Amino acid sequence: MSETIKGSVTRLADEYGSTRRRTQRVKIAIPIAVRLPKANASFYEEAAETVVVNAHGCLARLAVPLAQGQQIRIINSKSSEEQDCAVVWIGKFNEGKTEVGLEFSEPAPRFWRITFPPEDWNPADRKLPTATQMPQPSTSK
Repeated sequence: MSETIKGSVTRLADEYGSTRRRTQRVKIAIPIAVRLPKANASFYEEAAETVVVNAHGCLARLAVPLAQGQQIRIINSKSSEEQDCAVVWIGKFNEGKTEVGLEFSEPAPRFWRITFPPEDWNPADRKLPTATQMPQPSTSK
């Protein structure tokens, strides 16, 4: 069973009724540019950062006002790769920016240039790094 939430974002329900996302989300700030076409064949471009990414898109904080369903283009500032996106969710306005959910026209997990954790990865189970012991200087002559 599946349900559609906030635009076309789909969650899958398991036999216990809980829901999970289609792909693993990763909280990471990746520099992007958002490009919107203008009526006179030019475009508006805004530099921004992601808040969360996954194989299907991202959540970003943007100053430009957008409408749900609007088609835009995002650019990964590090790789210069571009993706067409749709605005699927508009969140809170805070400090001059709005949280915006963007969905790729088709899944593109390699767009972010990161390795996603496996589906069975539980962040609560991860261990903090332990301090490595420094080798003691040798006292033999």
